Amino acid sequence: MKKSIKNLLLLATALLLNTALGAQDKIYPIAFVSDPPPEMDGSMARMARLAGSFTLQDKSGLIFGEKQWAGNQDLSGTAVMGYDNNYLYIAADVCDDKLMQNFHGQDIWKGDHVMVALQYPYTPLRESKNVWCFVFSPGNFDDIKPQVYIFDPVTADPAGIRTASRRTDKGYSLEAAIPWKLLGKAPKRFDRLRFDLMLSDSDSEFQEAILSTSPIRRKGRPWHIARQLEGVFAKADGTFPSTALAQEYLMKTPEHRLNANNKNLKVVIPAALTAKARTLKVAAVLDYKVFAGGQPAMYITVNGKRMMAQDCISRDGRIQFGNHDMATCTNDGRWFTTYGNLAGKGYVDFHSSGVKIHPCEYEFELKDKLIAGKDNIVEIERVTNRQEDLICQISVSEYETKPLRSTLKAAPTGELDTVEPDIPSQVDFSWRMGNDGAVYVTAGGVERKMVSSYSTQTPDWARFGGAGEGYRERIGNQVTLKTREFEVVRTIEKLADRIIVRDKLINLTDNILPLMYKHEIDFAGLARAYVAGYPRRSESGVNNLPPHPAVAALNTTGGVVMLAGDDITQVLSTEYSHGNLIGMKNERLVLTPKRTLDIAIELYVLEKPDYWYFINRARQAWNVNFTLPGAGAFMNGRRLPDLPKLKSQLNAYSAKIAILSGIYGNLNGQYAAFHGLSFAEQDFSCYKDNMEKLRQAKPGIKVLPYFHSFISNGKNDKERFADDRLIDSNGNHADYSTGNYPLYVPYPGSKFAAAQEELLEKRWQMGFDAIYWDETEYSRLFYSFSDKYWDNTTAVISPKTHRMVRKISSVPLLTEDWRVPVAEKLIKRGKGLLIGNGAPFTKRMRDLHTVRFIETGSITNLILGQLYTPLALGDHLTVRTPLDAYKDMLRALDFGCVYYYYSPTFGNYPTLTEYMFPITPMRMGNGFIIGKERIITNCSGLFGWGDQSNFEVHIFDRSGKEDPKYSVPVVERNGKRYAEIRIPGGYSAAIIRK
Repeated sequence: MKKSIKNLLLLATALLLNTALGAQDKIYPIAFVSDPPPEMDGSMARMARLAGSFTLQDKSGLIFGEKQWAGNQDLSGTAVMGYDNNYLYIAADVCDDKLMQNFHGQDIWKGDHVMVALQYPYTPLRESKNVWCFVFSPGNFDDIKPQVYIFDPVTADPAGIRTASRRTDKGYSLEAAIPWKLLGKAPKRFDRLRFDLMLSDSDSEFQEAILSTSPIRRKGRPWHIARQLEGVFAKADGTFPSTALAQEYLMKTPEHRLNANNKNLKVVIPAALTAKARTLKVAAVLDYKVFAGGQPAMYITVNGKRMMAQDCISRDGRIQFGNHDMATCTNDGRWFTTYGNLAGKGYVDFHSSGVKIHPCEYEFELKDKLIAGKDNIVEIERVTNRQEDLICQISVSEYETKPLRSTLKAAPTGELDTVEPDIPSQVDFSWRMGNDGAVYVTAGGVERKMVSSYSTQTPDWARFGGAGEGYRERIGNQVTLKTREFEVVRTIEKLADRIIVRDKLINLTDNILPLMYKHEIDFAGLARAYVAGYPRRSESGVNNLPPHPAVAALNTTGGVVMLAGDDITQVLSTEYSHGNLIGMKNERLVLTPKRTLDIAIELYVLEKPDYWYFINRARQAWNVNFTLPGAGAFMNGRRLPDLPKLKSQLNAYSAKIAILSGIYGNLNGQYAAFHGLSFAEQDFSCYKDNMEKLRQAKPGIKVLPYFHSFISNGKNDKERFADDRLIDSNGNHADYSTGNYPLYVPYPGSKFAAAQEELLEKRWQMGFDAIYWDETEYSRLFYSFSDKYWDNTTAVISPKTHRMVRKISSVPLLTEDWRVPVAEKLIKRGKGLLIGNGAPFTKRMRDLHTVRFIETGSITNLILGQLYTPLALGDHLTVRTPLDAYKDMLRALDFGCVYYYYSPTFGNYPTLTEYMFPITPMRMGNGFIIGKERIITNCSGLFGWGDQSNFEVHIFDRSGKEDPKYSVPVVERNGKRYAEIRIPGGYSAAIIRK
């Protein structure tokens, strides 16, 4: 026996892995950027929302220039990185009170710049390999454009790097995209890198200060590998498993066979590993030719202590497979072991606590089970009279795995919250307009003031509610702000839950007049802020998200929300918050000669510090609580399963609507989707064949073909539609990604718009029921810099001079006069049905009441659907199993949304979507949606419609299957009936109104 242990000790020592990187090192996330790719225009519209941003400020961040640095106004800022399959993205919002950049090429480091240091591809040791140093110049916003120079490696060509900058009130913002083909290869999720982000200031013609994200100080080059932070390519929300830094195997044995003559396996975990060993994994199986159930067949001990069910972190006390529900191990510690193979091939699915598990693996936390500094012994003992060998393998990992059971909440006890549709429509608040045009709202005894500012050509600002250029005149309930160039006439309308502040802008000149405006509230006592629906998680936040054009300030008792009240403000404005301030600004508006434009801002007063109050009131005001049909599913346009499998798939989805995806194939030697005229150039008989196959599989199903109105990759498109090209800020023909998806603008009267209508007609001729319109509002870029067309509204305006730099076009505004009439025709031909991707940007589109889902590569994207159709399209990045899809539905409910399927995964049973549709929303909340026909929830509560409605309840367990035995009491209070939903985490309920 001693010899055996010695041999295993030698084996374990031989299997130790390089541990140069300690688990104590901090790791920083680089968030995945979901489609569409962000526009590199310097606005930070998308990049500011990414998780994992850094704040660079104060002396603690200086690596150079402590004597010259004059405070945060001299140099400070925020910086963030993100990635997708094509680019590494960098963005920085820099506070710099004196901009100086007069240099080109390798000298740009002498002026203001952003420096990015990388080590990629990653090496486990901190070796000086694969080290990169990029210096990005914002330019001087005059005759020097943004530039990039690669200082290391010196032979690298920056030609494929995209960069853009924008002048701001406090300094500048800069964005850049580095193609992975330059860096070597695109990363996989949870791959590693090292990095540092640095801001450099030069108030004169020499470098004065550098702020860095890295706390490491050393002499030499700022981008030295020794200074770089540890990073990981994370999920879209910035999360990553703790295993991303740790080593998977500190030691691992070969497979061993235990039988009647050799019942025990003992393995030594050497003393040298005890400080790092976190998880023990045992893989075990009773060797048999096929999966054939199992029995309690082994003991597992650590240092003589027998492991029990509560010690296992990879499964709970019970496991489920097929129709069986078994104990994980017996009361004396014998572990259920399957008959079959160690890989689990050919097995049915195994679950524990609603999570799919490996049928042959058992994991245990070692933290409190090992003796530090000493050899520790793990033993497996075969305890069965069966003749089959017990095949087993032991490994030790540095990974820390969160216990499966700890993530699952029990059903609540005690009093439950009552949840019903009605949110009070009348709010107790008062308002007034000052003689200077300032707007005041008072709630809870506290008065809040909104100040509005309008840019002048001086350059200066004219204001309602503050000092500035021009003068104000009040006549009755109207205040007029007058300058030499323009007038603003302000009136206010009072409603039950809000006021609408209406401003009439009048250009008094015979010239195109740049007219930036902003509305701000200094909200003393601010506890939480929401910027375009997203919680502000740092000192400041900024977003430009037309589907959710709101900014909110909440304290402990209530709050105020600013909401765009007109289409121009909704599309062009940026929402922001810093400190106690919330605001909304439009930095793109110009008025043509003598033009008059009506804009509006709505102020909602909340009597509770609950942002959902605003969401539900705004939905009522916007009249968007219309009926959503379904269930729906995205299907492969090229190839569908055989008929029996297709029937099972559609039945599992409970699908009433099937959307055929775009079709992929060989395009210019690459695998790509056919868009626009390339669609017409192909033989797409498969499209019609699949439509008929779907109808055969499920009679009555509505089948919709894919349509995209901005991308076209036909043979001669670039020449045919030369005047309709979407031009980016660098003057190039924009592409969605990879160079295979050129972008165009279907504005009224354009050749490209006419071609899109012909392509729609081809789809109708195939016999489809309705149309699916992908990226209905825009594709990838908000703005086009083409000089071939103009929307008569939008321009680049210098924040320094307040003068127009150049005309540009807002793609949503420019194309709306084409898209709205086309949508109206599609709705009519589709007998009321038209499905799109992405919520509307304007009231005109909103009022059409078309169904729009939101893609969920990042689940927080659903914030963009909360003020329109609360409908999630399944996550195409992570959903791979029916259980994944069910969990995805529960995550969508966290945002008050119902669900359409995306990934082609299904079980042999109906899911929660069986009871989701049709639904006419009445109220949404965190974890539930109440519709006129039904309530869907993943949380507990007393749910009802505030009346005597009868209902039936369907409960789904953690595996996503309906549990018909789950009892739901009916509670009657004050003449109203409620379903008493008490469900643990991972469960859900559908309450169907009768």
